[in-house]
Amino acid sequence: MTASSPFSFPAPPRDPLAPNASLVFAIDMDQLRKMTGRELGDLRETLHCISNVVTGLMCQPRFESETNGYNAPGAALVRLGEYLDTYEQAVVNVAAAYEPATEADALDRAWAVLSFEADMRESLPAFSALAAGAVRDVAAAFRRGRSARSSLGA
Repeated sequence: MTASSPFSFPAPPRDPLAPNASLVFAIDMDQLRKMTGRELGDLRETLHCISNVVTGLMCQPRFESETNGYNAPGAALVRLGEYLDTYEQAVVNVAAAYEPATEADALDRAWAVLSFEADMRESLPAFSALAAGAVRDVAAAFRRGRSARSSLGA
């Protein structure tokens, strides 16, 4: 808002105990879209690993309340875990929509999506169908690459 706007409001006072950094950690979808298949896969694996650690910590008695739920620190870990899971899903969504430029990119993209889906699936036939589709897509990328290389040599 500009200073002349009738809807300008002063910013709320900053909490003096807050760190001098952003208190909100947003998912930068534009930055995700700029990543390669390998980078998306590496980020997904990292987020998944951190999420598993947070989940393991949440199971410790020190994060339980006496009323059969989480205490305040446990609830903070739940929110952190939900954020990590949401971020991982965003990475996989971008990877699934990603158009690989090379054969290696196609393979990295397939692994990023399949590794996520393997963690989420409870049905082997459904996962097998997904994996078969990924193999088909990677094979097509390799054929396109081989065709492009042979036409350059002709």
